[in-house]
Amino acid sequence: MYYNGVQTDTSITVVARSTSNGTVTLTCAGQTATATADTAVNYGHVRLEISVLRPDTSYQYTVTIPDNSCGIGNIKTFKSSGNESIVFASCESNTFFALTDVVRDKAKIYISLGDEAYDEDTAFPTNTEALDAAVHDAWRASYREKENKIRLIQNIGFGGVADDHDAFLNDLGDDQADPPADLNTILTNNSRATMTAAQWDTCLGIIGSTLASTWLGNPTTTSSDTDPFYFSFECGDMLVIVPSLIMWTKTEMREIYTGSSAMMNANQLAWLKSQLSDTDKPFKVILSQKSPTVATNNNADSWDGYTDLDTIRQWIHDNSSSFTVPGGVIWGSGDWHSPGIVAYENGVDAATFDHVCVDACPIGRKTDVSDPGAFTAYTRQAIRASEVDDRRFMCYGLINSYGSYIEIEIKLFDGSTYGRARVNAGENKLASIPVSVAI
Repeated sequence: MYYNGVQTDTSITVVARSTSNGTVTLTCAGQTATATADTAVNYGHVRLEISVLRPDTSYQYTVTIPDNSCGIGNIKTFKSSGNESIVFASCESNTFFALTDVVRDKAKIYISLGDEAYDEDTAFPTNTEALDAAVHDAWRASYREKENKIRLIQNIGFGGVADDHDAFLNDLGDDQADPPADLNTILTNNSRATMTAAQWDTCLGIIGSTLASTWLGNPTTTSSDTDPFYFSFECGDMLVIVPSLIMWTKTEMREIYTGSSAMMNANQLAWLKSQLSDTDKPFKVILSQKSPTVATNNNADSWDGYTDLDTIRQWIHDNSSSFTVPGGVIWGSGDWHSPGIVAYENGVDAATFDHVCVDACPIGRKTDVSDPGAFTAYTRQAIRASEVDDRRFMCYGLINSYGSYIEIEIKLFDGSTYGRARVNAGENKLASIPVSVAI
């Protein structure tokens, strides 16, 4: 199995998996890269890179593994500047969208915001198996090998982060048939409580290591953390920032919810601020597993209620005018099953910051047009439907940069657009009234 990682304007990354030890070779544009596969390390996954390529150019490549079998993939490098498109979503299942949907939207990369585990046919590993690295690695690799997904991620850039299901957390309960649904209680449930400290450290290490082997195609991020899962990349006029909110690093997991809990650790928060303030890109896109939308409840699928969310948004409001390139911040989120474009232009929680987010998920799973009771009236300022609307559909997010503005869309699987809005360069608020298309 192999997939495209996150490309740049002059390089490509490919991740291969070999079932036997030996040399794996990537050939592209007259260049060759090799890596040594060891089935006892990263479940045989290796990372290969080819550089000195041309921007905005399509390349075909070949991967050869030790048994001499080979596969062919395709990828297109980003523009150094100018218009680009990205696709994002989460909560994937067997009805993962066809490659033609992404091709139609001319996106060069798909960012998964987690819960890929919905794409797995078998159950989560049991508590005993949670302490077995080989079981974890095999389980994770299996949901990358679905036919439709392979067709996509061998023909488009691919990156992302884990969410709760991917981090194995929803199944650390003592009743595997009915795992706890809320991460707020995960680390204090009965099963967690019966583990010794050494067992939990071992389990945490396996979770982190196997997640890292699954996401070898992500860019390497320089920060004060060792092996952080969060990352960023540049494409055209956009800097795309992908925080990690379930496991920050291989050995650091987000704490359970209390009144003083944070989604990010301190190193990641400092990194996020520097990414936003120092880039020379006019648009800064934050793609988050958890919705930064203000809700009436605190749960595993919402960032609201955690101490760092308002801190981040207020900091953006207070400092975006002094960024290297001022303003231009928007958010996209996953795992919130009530899609919409939400804008706060009059302040939230008595603050005075601007904030625009497109909640577009899940992909391949039915999603509610609205989530009754989830949002207060003043926050539902864009195209979220009325609470009595119970239609369900599958969707994903599409973000396009167009020089002077950025367009955000919620796309349906028939090619239509459920919602569309615009943010001008230098601003953090909507430049147009969101357009909602009937479905």
